Amino acid sequence: MLYWKPNKTGHWISEKKWYKYVKSIDKQKKAVYIKRNNCIVQSKNREIMKSKIPVYKELQQAYEFYNNELFDNYLPECIITLEKTMKYIGYFEADSYRENKENGEGGKKHEIRMSSEYFAVRPIEMTLSTVVHEMCHMYCHILKIGGRRGYHNKDWAETMERVGLIPSDTGLKDGKKTGDKMSHYIAENGLFEIKTKKIIKNGFILPLVAVLMNDVVCYTYDEAKEKAVPGKQNVFLDEENNEVKGKPVLCGTDNGGKDIVKILIEKKSAKTRSLYICKCKNKVYGKTGLSMKCNDCVSDYIEINIKEDTDEDTEKD
Repeated sequence: MLYWKPNKTGHWISEKKWYKYVKSIDKQKKAVYIKRNNCIVQSKNREIMKSKIPVYKELQQAYEFYNNELFDNYLPECIITLEKTMKYIGYFEADSYRENKENGEGGKKHEIRMSSEYFAVRPIEMTLSTVVHEMCHMYCHILKIGGRRGYHNKDWAETMERVGLIPSDTGLKDGKKTGDKMSHYIAENGLFEIKTKKIIKNGFILPLVAVLMNDVVCYTYDEAKEKAVPGKQNVFLDEENNEVKGKPVLCGTDNGGKDIVKILIEKKSAKTRSLYICKCKNKVYGKTGLSMKCNDCVSDYIEINIKEDTDEDTEKD
């Protein structure tokens, strides 16, 4: 971990040197900023320094905008982090950071984690709605009405509806409003939709999105249901009616009001290892294309399985 001392040049120093520097300026009560994963996240004087890194900066701006417009600036400053994962779209973690003091004590900060994998496939309104979704978790946590960890209770659902997001376990209008795994949809002409149109009109964008390794296929919700293979989770039929694995992602509605689903198709990878057998039935595993002889029967090993395609292991919800 590297730390920055705020002098005229502003350079990075080691942790050991930083502690010596803290002692030297402790009486002056100057700010000392901490850097984690190339993002400045915390300071000794309890201030959160806004990162200048693209996407982090924009998400922080969005958080501050919605905190002012939807929560009357009730929520505290929050650390927003990014992760390339398909396990979740957004996640709220309470008290995940604390101020770095020598005695181990200090005020704590909450964290909102966002998956950058979804930025490339979901419209900006949906990404911003996830930020507000997690802010509702923070709001309930601060008021101590959030229920047990991971559960979306009635108080959370009511908070969501007040800000213009309708909770749903399916992400559609027929879904349940409480439960462990929950999504939402945007209420038409609701508070969130009105405020989001305002921030987008002012030029808000995410300047960078993750590079996807998956092929993306777009369907309406009804078309995606027809493509789904009965009895097999996240398995669909492609254009040639071959079964493929994919992760469905709800992406709002089209101009006709139909729900849109984008399916991220899992890519297949070829095996890099093969099985080799000789006449005396000795078995050896190795990379494809090897030429070997058995010392026992002095015969050539025969390669059995050459480049069989297999599905990649992927993270699932």
